[in-house]
Amino acid sequence: MSATTFVCASCCRPMAESLGRLGSVRCHDCLETDAPVRESCVTGVRETPSLPRELDHRENDGIDVTLLWYEDSNRVAVRVVDSETGEELELEVAAGDARDAFQHPYAYILPAAA
Repeated sequence: MSATTFVCASCCRPMAESLGRLGSVRCHDCLETDAPVRESCVTGVRETPSLPRELDHRENDGIDVTLLWYEDSNRVAVRVVDSETGEELELEVAAGDARDAFQHPYAYILPAAA
């Protein structure tokens, strides 16, 4: 018997099992931002999504930056982890911007709506 993995229909990442059992199609973050459902996240869902492939990684002053490719959804993302605070951020970027976003991830963070 295989375990069911619930996947967010907005960001395509695994989400809390409790949300899926309650019938939510979006993870906590996507619910808070009212992110739209993306067809690519819904149609390509497999029971267990594959892990992203690490394309590049660098570390400086306790900040880890990793360039990732999600083969299942053909998404490219940059993950930034601050080892001092434990904060983690993952930004989906266009494939053509991947190298620049890897080098300058903070330039790709959208400012919060005022």
